[in-house]
Amino acid sequence: MAFKVSWEGAEMSFLEVEGFDVSDQPLDLQPGRGSALAKTLTLPKTNQLFYLRKSVLPASHPIFDWADQVFAGKVETKALKIELLGADGAAIASWTVNGAAPTAMRKGALDAMTRGQAIEEVTMVHNGITRDA
Repeated sequence: MAFKVSWEGAEMSFLEVEGFDVSDQPLDLQPGRGSALAKTLTLPKTNQLFYLRKSVLPASHPIFDWADQVFAGKVETKALKIELLGADGAAIASWTVNGAAPTAMRKGALDAMTRGQAIEEVTMVHNGITRDA
């Protein structure tokens, strides 16, 4: 089994995806000085992290260009589709990730015998994940 990650015509495969966690960020509000009233406001679920792990990609893959732009300060978020593929290559489950952008990339050792670049982990930030199927 593997995960296929795609966006705007680009595609890549990873063996592991982690971090589809969601959590609220509570904020305590103190209305006025000396007030005994306190309220808790739950903010929208934003800026969560997830991790794409273990892949080999060609050296000219669009993820590298996208990451270079983000690391240079030109943050462009994208909607990603992540599919869990079965042994036959058919999608078993899929998710849509909104507002995604890479925040870190850990590459593997360079190997002269391999035509691609090993990727150990890509850390992504997002603004929401929904399960499609």
